[in-house]
Amino acid sequence: VNNFYFKFSKYWNVEFSTNLITSKTIRSETISSTFVRLFVVFTLSWYVYVSSSSAFDAIVRIGDQIITNIADLFKIEKVEALQFVFGETASPLHSLTKYLHILTQFFISVGIVALSLKYSGTKFEKEYSAFSLIFFGICLASLIVPFTSTQLGTTRAYLITLFCLAPFCVIGCIVVFRMLSRVIGISWTNECVVRSLKVFSIFLAIFLLFNTGLIYEIAKDDPASISLNNTIKHPRFQFSEQEAYGAQWLVNTAESESEIHAGDFGRFLLWNFVRDITKVRVFDNETEWILPKSYIFMGLLNVRDDEVVGVNISAVAHSREYPKLSNSIFYNKIIIYDNKIYDCGDAQVYYHS
Repeated sequence: VNNFYFKFSKYWNVEFSTNLITSKTIRSETISSTFVRLFVVFTLSWYVYVSSSSAFDAIVRIGDQIITNIADLFKIEKVEALQFVFGETASPLHSLTKYLHILTQFFISVGIVALSLKYSGTKFEKEYSAFSLIFFGICLASLIVPFTSTQLGTTRAYLITLFCLAPFCVIGCIVVFRMLSRVIGISWTNECVVRSLKVFSIFLAIFLLFNTGLIYEIAKDDPASISLNNTIKHPRFQFSEQEAYGAQWLVNTAESESEIHAGDFGRFLLWNFVRDITKVRVFDNETEWILPKSYIFMGLLNVRDDEVVGVNISAVAHSREYPKLSNSIFYNKIIIYDNKIYDCGDAQVYYHS
């Protein structure tokens, strides 16, 4: 056995002693360009294979939509993230939550600038710094480029980027306190760093209470957490039994080549039954054309509450004030001319010929 180990030690860089074998496998800590290219190729190949090229088609479609509307930079009606920033909220407490998020983004921006200028004194690996700059660029694109955050989802993009950007919120806060201390004329010491971190900890605790929805529950101010309150009017992932039966009936009845159109909430229910989720399209209050021989699924919000919930009204949905379905372009140009083929109370299905 020892002869075997010694024979192959030159390949594995293993040091041997009389009683102990110590492994010193050498590996590079740097993510090479070759690794990145291979990762991208294999990832795209896998998604193209398992989803019938839908991922690649979606990327092309999103890119085309962004490039087509590139002239509408900073237009609130075209940029979903700006709708969240400048849109009205349900109450003053919800407005306070929005400002807390804006403050965290300010700290992150300061932290990124400090990293770029090497001002913070914190050392990050080159790979982590590169990922952080890319994610920060995604955040900026969501606020500037039309339809960027709409396609990815503002909330989803925000949460994904925080995986790398969260530490920069702390760094940015320390940098801000350090700059304020210079303005006031206080010397910046280790004790000041500790105090600034204590203040920031209090801020994070308050931020957590607002984000979990506990503050809204205590104040009875339009609560938004399904975990804390199961009587919310518009829970995204709660559906009635009749809606489930209707969605299952539609998927079993619809022709395999036909598209199925549903609201922003109804699509999540249909995804549990349909095999190819790319055939499920989302309608909104401004939809005025769909393919012939398509099906339309109407859920509880549409049938009982006469509301239309679509991806193009995210700012309105944030305050949970949805447009009336009967007043929408989608209803008056499509629904009233289609045939109702299923009705179980909470769910209806229309056929668009």
